[in-house]
Amino acid sequence: MTVGGAAMRWYCLYNDPLVQRKRDEPPTYSHPTTISLEENDEPVPECPENTCTDFKLVYEALGQLSKCHQAVLIAAYGLHGEARHRNEDIAAMLGVDKGTVEKYLWRAKKRLADKLKALGWEE
Repeated sequence: MTVGGAAMRWYCLYNDPLVQRKRDEPPTYSHPTTISLEENDEPVPECPENTCTDFKLVYEALGQLSKCHQAVLIAAYGLHGEARHRNEDIAAMLGVDKGTVEKYLWRAKKRLADKLKALGWEE
């Protein structure tokens, strides 16, 4: 089995039709770098005072949440002119697991919806 495994590995490294290299050339394991699509995201600009009557209600309800829930919602959705962040980035900023951030985000959205209903938000 060892000889068979070595033969298959040798074939895949040197004779596979997708990868052609010389027998004396060692394989390279370099991988291309991945560029994030979120690096060039710009923050969402604040809208003028007279056109944001609905958003004033959202920001008012957001102000009634706990600081942790505010921070998670602001980072996740790019509120107050900040850039949007992925859950992994928010977890790194807060020093918690990604699952914890997802739980905070779920609870924050639920509590924000409750606050909006109390303030008279119509769906």
